[in-house]
Amino acid sequence: NAVVLNNMGVAARWMNDYKNADSYYQSSRNAGGTVDNNLGTLNTVKGDYKKAVGYFGSTCSFNAALAKVLDGKYDDGTKTLDCSKSSTTAASYYLKEIISARTDKKDMVVSNLKNAIKADASYKAKAADDLEFAKLRDNEEFKSLVQ
Repeated sequence: NAVVLNNMGVAARWMNDYKNADSYYQSSRNAGGTVDNNLGTLNTVKGDYKKAVGYFGSTCSFNAALAKVLDGKYDDGTKTLDCSKSSTTAASYYLKEIISARTDKKDMVVSNLKNAIKADASYKAKAADDLEFAKLRDNEEFKSLVQ
């Protein structure tokens, strides 16, 4: 049963048993299951970002955007976040903040940090210690947001 095999793959992934998770997902696919999202997530966790991006395809989700960002496709990651249902969550703003830092768009880092903190105040402390923002430690606007 494709659904059962897919669920077994999810359980295996949760237990960090990536080999069996992949096997269950492939078996589910062979039985007619739709498992590309799960295969995308699995390959993101395994660090095979290019493969993950392929599995996610044109899906608009946070996980698809994350895979694209980790694969170095920053513009695609931003577009995917913007079309996702989670586009206004703190996590999405924080990922956009990381994209902005990696592409040297300091004004966007601050803007996205403000939105992330507004959505979830815990991102203030997270950003203060995040090495993604090491170049901004002396930026007054950034410092005022994280202190």
